[in-house]
Amino acid sequence: MIEQEKKRYHILYSRIADQQNLKSKLEKELERIDSEVFIPYMEYYRRGDKAVKIKPVFPNYTFIYTGMDPMELHRLVRDIAGKLRVAVRELG
Repeated sequence: MIEQEKKRYHILYSRIADQQNLKSKLEKELERIDSEVFIPYMEYYRRGDKAVKIKPVFPNYTFIYTGMDPMELHRLVRDIAGKLRVAVRELG
């Protein structure tokens, strides 16, 4: 069974086109555990468009805040990346 430890941040790097798909799949897999998967966004004003836009603060990076065992999380991320056929790099 999954053992809860002290919570920490894990950072994943992927293509920006795969980011939302990866985030939604991780949220679905981690919903039974006290975890949070997020992509930080910021608002900015474009003078040319005269509109407020939203963009990622750290493009290509997905954050996971969890108490899950790091090796078990690594296996889960590897399995999800294989199923989605996306390249994911975990930052240590």
